[in-house]
Amino acid sequence: MFCQWCGKDVDPGSVSIHHCGSKDRPPAFCIGCGTPLLEGAGACTACGTLAGQPPVAAAAAAPVAAAAVEPVAPEPSLRPIPAPMTTTPVARASSATRRADDDEMAALGALRRGQLFSAGLGALAFFISWGVGPVGTTGVIQVEYSPFQWWGAPSAQILFTLLLVAFVVRVFTLRSYGATVDWVVAGIGFVLVICCVDWLWLLRHELSYITGFWIVAASSVAMTGFGLAGARRASSS
Repeated sequence: MFCQWCGKDVDPGSVSIHHCGSKDRPPAFCIGCGTPLLEGAGACTACGTLAGQPPVAAAAAAPVAAAAVEPVAPEPSLRPIPAPMTTTPVARASSATRRADDDEMAALGALRRGQLFSAGLGALAFFISWGVGPVGTTGVIQVEYSPFQWWGAPSAQILFTLLLVAFVVRVFTLRSYGATVDWVVAGIGFVLVICCVDWLWLLRHELSYITGFWIVAASSVAMTGFGLAGARRASSS
């Protein structure tokens, strides 16, 4: 397309404005091909385009070109913005529950190790002197030579056997979840306490102050306490 006053080639889709003087003067060039028009001519002698009117093809292309260069505003993004990562109340409660369970298992493990230590210490006490006179020598000798009986003063065989049973059972069930073994250990400890009281009453004159018998008695009491505490804690967890 050409300017009808100066004949310059003008892009119809250009955003810049072409200015070559007043537009009130008559056209001097053909808009379609840029050929100079004869004075007073109503149409171009080269292409037939009417003076002062753009050709049909150029007139149709101008709006299309203008629309092509028109800037289009970008559409807003519909992608959701992710929420910031925060610790939910459920996660905090779950973490607190796990910590409480870990503390509960640690306390239960300490009680069961107390049962194991008490039974082992009581069994080792049989290698220490038990007294003077007929009750002298160590508890091992008492196991070997004293008669096995549940009446009168219970024999050392009963004490030693019960301590070994409690120790072995607790070794193999140290990490168990139930409270059954804790009740069994507490029951064995209670029977041991009764046996030790019977020994203490009937043979109190022949037991020295520094003797392995007192260690057996103390271990029996500790086994009973640790067993009852472990059983209650295991039942509630």
